Amino acid sequence: MSDNEKPVPAGKAKTNTQHDSKVDVHYNATELYFRPSTGELLLVPKSEALAFENHGKAMCKAVDDFQQANIGLSQAIAAFGNFKGSDPIAKANAEKAVTNAEQQVKKANDALREKISKLTDISNGGTAIVELIPIRQLKGDGRGSRTPSGQRQAQYGRKMTYVVPERIKPHWRTYSLTSKKDTQSGHKSALKKDANGKYKIDKEKLTEQLRTIKPKIKADFYNFDEHAVTGVLGDWAEKWNANLKVSYASNHVDLSGQAQLMRYMAGVGASTEWEPTEGKIGLKAEAKADFALAEAKGAMKLFAPHRLGWVWQFSASDGKTYPLGAVRAEFGISLSGIVGASAVAELGCELKIEPKKIGLRGVPPPNRRLFSVNDEGVQIAGRDTEITPAKAELGVFAGAKADADVSGAIQWLNPEDKAQKFKDFAKIAPGVSAMAGAGISAKLELTYIDGKFRFLMSASLCVGVGAKGKIKFEVDARLIGEFMVWVFYQLYHANYEVLAFIRREAFAAITDIQFLVIQSGQNAAKFLLDDLTQIQAYVDAVIKNFEASERRNALAANVLSNPKMLRISTPEAKGMLLYQLTRHGKADWLDNGNYIGLDAYHQRKKAVLLILSWTQTLADFQNVLQHLTARGSKTTEDTRSHLKRFLQLGVNDMDDELDTIERRLKRQPSRGYAVAMNDSPRYDFLRGDNPNFTMLAQVEPINQIDPMHIGPDEDKTMYA
Repeated sequence: MSDNEKPVPAGKAKTNTQHDSKVDVHYNATELYFRPSTGELLLVPKSEALAFENHGKAMCKAVDDFQQANIGLSQAIAAFGNFKGSDPIAKANAEKAVTNAEQQVKKANDALREKISKLTDISNGGTAIVELIPIRQLKGDGRGSRTPSGQRQAQYGRKMTYVVPERIKPHWRTYSLTSKKDTQSGHKSALKKDANGKYKIDKEKLTEQLRTIKPKIKADFYNFDEHAVTGVLGDWAEKWNANLKVSYASNHVDLSGQAQLMRYMAGVGASTEWEPTEGKIGLKAEAKADFALAEAKGAMKLFAPHRLGWVWQFSASDGKTYPLGAVRAEFGISLSGIVGASAVAELGCELKIEPKKIGLRGVPPPNRRLFSVNDEGVQIAGRDTEITPAKAELGVFAGAKADADVSGAIQWLNPEDKAQKFKDFAKIAPGVSAMAGAGISAKLELTYIDGKFRFLMSASLCVGVGAKGKIKFEVDARLIGEFMVWVFYQLYHANYEVLAFIRREAFAAITDIQFLVIQSGQNAAKFLLDDLTQIQAYVDAVIKNFEASERRNALAANVLSNPKMLRISTPEAKGMLLYQLTRHGKADWLDNGNYIGLDAYHQRKKAVLLILSWTQTLADFQNVLQHLTARGSKTTEDTRSHLKRFLQLGVNDMDDELDTIERRLKRQPSRGYAVAMNDSPRYDFLRGDNPNFTMLAQVEPINQIDPMHIGPDEDKTMYA
């Protein structure tokens, strides 16, 4: 029936003037819905029921199609990431599949946007969407049929449906479950606070209300007791009460308009059960989410630009470009209300950055591609281009504040991790107010402030096209070990060029901390002092102690007993260690601790060679020699000759080893492989870059959240 047609009378009856009389009226309606937010039963006339039902199906299908397209895109990205072959045609087809899947996502998003554009503006008090529970006759025995494998299928009708408000006509009959005795109106009368302070659905009260209203909506084809009181609505109350999660802030059943919108965007209406996929829903391409239906709250992990990451590249002063490895951002986003719904529904995103908070909301899709799966990487040495702030155009999201809490980390593929999983090396930090003095125009900048290494990054670099502003990441004590490994591999992959995005004071702090860790054998977190000046004062005090021969001998012992600590040291840190090991005077010659048999400085010479055995390329070796000073500063002195003279001391001449190490060093790094001592068979065997350098990740299923892989024991003890 069109909107202009007159409604069909539901039925006829005569008024009975007798006290406490009841009148049974047979209606022409075939559809009965429960509206949780108002505590009403809605009776749709038979002539209008099919069109109304189809509208609800179309609304839910638009969300489902978008989510299925998102899953398809994630699967295509995973297939491309798992591609290990050298066939260029197969690789091109895999990339084409990503492009096609991306087009399907955009197409499905356009269709969804067309549907939700018809909703009213909830941010200004509108109802936005109406959430309904269809009360329908169950098939068969009412308990659900079984599949050939024996599993019970979902009962027909145990789901939600969503419609736009204007599709509910004023002439349709409604029945309120509340009575004059109720002190609360609408849905609140069916909610109660339990012993733990949670608002839950009062099933007993709901049952009482339904049975009270039963005589008014009796139909000869409908068993109201079975299908409403003890059936669909009873099951709904039980499942939603059980769905409350301790992890979320409210722990209450939420029937508000914003909660309904969030459930709609989460695809609840596309499911045939109250808890689709046991609460886990793929809300967005390249995201994993856990969603509590009753509370309409969720937590989404969003990977940017995608799970495979970007290959960061660095442009050196000579114009040469060095790939630094695959890096991605992983964001944890709290999903609730209108902001959470916008983050799910839109393809783009916009960050709102404040001193103590970072928020996110969805924005219309960008004109450029959402994802890039090629090997070109991302240039990080340049400057930002102007980013035009995106605007949320849809009325339903108009005025939405970007207050969905955002947490997360930047992750990388550590070549030393046998599991080949992305690992955190810096976590997101609120605001940018503590970044005084940092170059705001830089895409990426690393500095050391207030006892933490901090990254200031372009939001577009982390989140993708359409994001604006700056995001600050920081390295705390938990991540310092992984961060130190990451810094080393950036130097290694760039063949020890000066990395312009690392500020001078940050690099000095890294070098000093590494020196302090190696000479002491203590945890790196111990040396995360308030500022660089304090770290430098600590190093100066340690260096002063090295004037004693026994302290230099102790340094040699520490180096020899913990050789793997040297593998991630900067050339400057190695230079500082070599300087102290090769200092000697009369007191050293008279110190019996400097002798093994008749050989003087035997342990120190072995320590010197061990340090040099961890140099990876000729450029690394030359950098170490150039920084063979007390504080790792660059020198023009002939430090190589100095090393040879020291290695010639005593009866056991070791200076030939210096020449041997220099001859066997590679000219270029073997990117994508874990480093090894340069006298090992592995070092000699691994020549050239790993062919899968850009695609090393084991791509996880999009609906599974894997635990973080923990690194080797030596990393945990020294850099935990």
